[in-house]
Amino acid sequence: PGDDASFAVVVSPASGEAGLMQVVGAADAVLVRQSRFPWLAVVHPRGTQDPSDFQAALKNAGALLLLHPALLAGCFNQPFAPQDTRQMS
Repeated sequence: PGDDASFAVVVSPASGEAGLMQVVGAADAVLVRQSRFPWLAVVHPRGTQDPSDFQAALKNAGALLLLHPALLAGCFNQPFAPQDTRQMS
């Protein structure tokens, strides 16, 4: 993850937002940014936890996958609605 201790956290899609919040709470994390998917968010440690300790806490809390937040930039955009697109002629 680099110098920053923020992680993009993926939980089981079946657990949804409730499962994500359980992982965030159990790892003593702070929700930084919610994605358009209820099972994916960026989190940061609440205190001065070392990044490797925070990573272990997230995994122990049930995170399936931890990634650098910049890798998932497209997941945080809202999908286009039909009225937002136009026909190219």
